[in-house]
Amino acid sequence: MSRFSSFKHVPIETRRILRGRFASKLHVAKQHKMLTPELNVRKDEHVLRLLANLKVSSNAEWSTAEVTYLNAKPNASEPADLQTLANVGWLRRIWGRAEIGRELRRAVMCSPAGTLDALKRLVSDIHGHHYEVGAVVRSDPVLFDLIDAIESTRTEVPQIACRTPEWVIAKL
Repeated sequence: MSRFSSFKHVPIETRRILRGRFASKLHVAKQHKMLTPELNVRKDEHVLRLLANLKVSSNAEWSTAEVTYLNAKPNASEPADLQTLANVGWLRRIWGRAEIGRELRRAVMCSPAGTLDALKRLVSDIHGHHYEVGAVVRSDPVLFDLIDAIESTRTEVPQIACRTPEWVIAKL
């Protein structure tokens, strides 16, 4: 639990929040899906080892969003950088992440071509995630195909099925 500084101060609350978040992110394989041959159900130990060595980064992280916006090359009518967008009130910085309201996202995506193109790019990419697998599990032959599927974006982490996700959550 050294990864979470709040664990030192409120361990019970931290565990409750983490279990809730993990439970909402891990796929639960129901019994009728266990009979589906194309569903690859992994052993709990393998999923635990993978998730313990997996770094998830969001496109909404301020530094990543800033790079995305600058790489989209905002034109003269658009604010020059992310901080200027925040100063104008088009987005907020919350816990180190860029947050854009739903109504503004909808309006930006409906704007005509050639206007707000850099902001459109930011809005379309902001909810994406990148997964980085640690070197410890990268060499594991049992997880090789799963790691390859995650890195090539054929599989999202919430799509990984295991027998007892509650056990994996408790161990994480």
